[in-house]
Amino acid sequence: MFSLGKPLVKETLRRKMMLSSFFSLTLILVLTYCTYFYIFYIALQERLELRATSLASTAAILIDGEAHDRLRTRTDENSVEYREIQKVLQDITKVNPDITYIYTMRKLGEGEKWEFVVDTKTNISSHIGDVYDATDMDDMRQAYVGPIAEERLLIAHWGEGLCGYAPIKNNNSQTVGIVGLHISAENIFHQERKLVLWALAIFVFSLGLTFYTTSKRIKSFTQPLERMTAEVKRFTKGNYEQRINIKTGDEFEILEDTLRAAFDIMTNYQQMTERDLQNTRMQKEKIFHVYRDVIYAVTQGKLNLLNEEELELLKREGVFQEEIIVAAVTDVNAARELIAAYLEKRGCSQQHLAHIVLCVSEMVTNVIKHAGNGIMQILTLNHGVRVSVVDKGPGMDFDQLPNMIFLQGFSTKVSMGFGFSIIYRFADKIFLSTSERGTYLAMDFLNLMDS
Repeated sequence: MFSLGKPLVKETLRRKMMLSSFFSLTLILVLTYCTYFYIFYIALQERLELRATSLASTAAILIDGEAHDRLRTRTDENSVEYREIQKVLQDITKVNPDITYIYTMRKLGEGEKWEFVVDTKTNISSHIGDVYDATDMDDMRQAYVGPIAEERLLIAHWGEGLCGYAPIKNNNSQTVGIVGLHISAENIFHQERKLVLWALAIFVFSLGLTFYTTSKRIKSFTQPLERMTAEVKRFTKGNYEQRINIKTGDEFEILEDTLRAAFDIMTNYQQMTERDLQNTRMQKEKIFHVYRDVIYAVTQGKLNLLNEEELELLKREGVFQEEIIVAAVTDVNAARELIAAYLEKRGCSQQHLAHIVLCVSEMVTNVIKHAGNGIMQILTLNHGVRVSVVDKGPGMDFDQLPNMIFLQGFSTKVSMGFGFSIIYRFADKIFLSTSERGTYLAMDFLNLMDS
């Protein structure tokens, strides 16, 4: 028998265990904290750059390059062509209130001098022919080749944010100017500062909690082994035939019998868990049907959640026209150009075209952001067009779906989060099927000839 009068574990061992555990957990917390903010900053920068280039490209696609090239003197500011281009820029600003300034420019010869063409802010007072020195503006010069955004945040007199540029092309696909815009980052940085303060508070609290819980747990684990041995012997007395006979020369020989008993308990528990999981799956399926009917009623039939069987039936509708694989940022612009070209052939109104291109931009951007890649398809319907995208990402969380639809700016990840609310606003019908195997999203746009 073991004697309970002399402890086997001394205070020095307890202190060593506590300090070692506390140091390890503290290091993990510090690394997690630093990694989180690094990832957050990179994600914020990439999101701003992607949004800047997307909006600039959308504006550039909607501008008539031939008309833009004919604007040469200040008197042309009273022309119909100037007003139409200015209205396109103003409409984009209305839909995207975080755009603080949007304009068009073009090169003056082969030098570093540029001139303003169309401006949307009266207080800026930039007129056709006003010269701008672009010597240090490498990104602006590269915009003649393709969409680009500044790699650093700027502080200008219209606010703190990021500039994006995209080329304006004529009918011969020649660049005749650029669209430039400035996106405000004020709200994002305000949220970032709040997150920093909250994360710091949580970090300090976690350190204190780690120290307290570590101390308590180690104290609990290092109670005199004699007491634990006596208790284990009392519960396992007489069961020697089922023991795994190990020779370690300490109390772990007795603990092995306890582990065997615990294994039997865990086996029974696993069987119970599997039955519970089966029941849970059945309950989730029932909840899905109720959830789908409620969403359908609240949106008055606009948003339709589909199961796998309904999705297969939906895919048979419409006549396939074109498709494009989206796997990189450059594919966002390609997808916009594809849908814009298709809609122009069908005589779609400019207002509908702008809204559809914006929805496609948000849809494709979200696929790249959250799933990595996907396929966008264009199908013809009897009274409109259907644009669908399918990916093999982790899927959406149905619990967050109402917030994603009705709360502009809501996101379950560190991002701007405007995509789904914009799609809900402009699409006539939305069909969604999502699971851990991927997501299918389709948008129907009807009566495209309406003004």
